[in-house]
Amino acid sequence: MSSMRALISLQLRTLLRPQVLRASPRFMRIQTAALSSAISDAIIQDHRDLEKYYNEVINSTDYDHQQRFGNQFVWELARHSIGEELVVYPAFEKYMGPKGQEMADSDRQEHHKIKELLKEFQNMKSTDPDYVPKLKELWAPLWQHIHHPRAGEKPPFETVMGLMAAPMDKLADMLRKFPDQSKL
Repeated sequence: MSSMRALISLQLRTLLRPQVLRASPRFMRIQTAALSSAISDAIIQDHRDLEKYYNEVINSTDYDHQQRFGNQFVWELARHSIGEELVVYPAFEKYMGPKGQEMADSDRQEHHKIKELLKEFQNMKSTDPDYVPKLKELWAPLWQHIHHPRAGEKPPFETVMGLMAAPMDKLADMLRKFPDQSKL
C-alpha cells in the first residue's frame, strides 16, 4: 500500500537532488528493471487492497464498518490513480511511442469514468440505501481495468490542479472515519 508512495517519494528525491555519483550503464539497466518490477508489484498490491476494501463494504451489514472501509476504498483508489498518473502514464508515453500514447489515452478514458463514479460515492453515507449499489456500479469498470491484460491518466494541467487540491482533500480526510490499522 505504501510502496507506491515510497517509490514516488524516491523518484522525486532523485530528481530534485544533485547527483554526485555516476552509475554505469549496466547498473542503470539493473536499477531500471528493479524499478519496473517494484512499480508493477505496487500496482498489483494496490489492486488487491482495493478489492479487499470493496469486499469489506459489500459483505458487511454494519453501517460504521461500511463507512470506514468505504472511506478507505475512496482514499486508496484516489491515491492509486494519482500514482498511475504521475509515474505510469508518462512512462507509457515517453518510452513506448505512439502505442504508449494510445495506451495512456485509453486508460485515461477509463479512469475518467471511474473518477466520476468515485466522486458520487465519496459524498454518500453508508446509511444511504444506494451506498452499496453505487459502490458496485463503481467497481464494475474498475474491475475491468484491474483485470485488463496489461493491467494509468491525467493530463499535466489536471495533475497540477489535483495536487493543488490535495491539502483540502487531506483536511476532509481528517474528518472522515477510517478502519483501525489492525483491521487493514
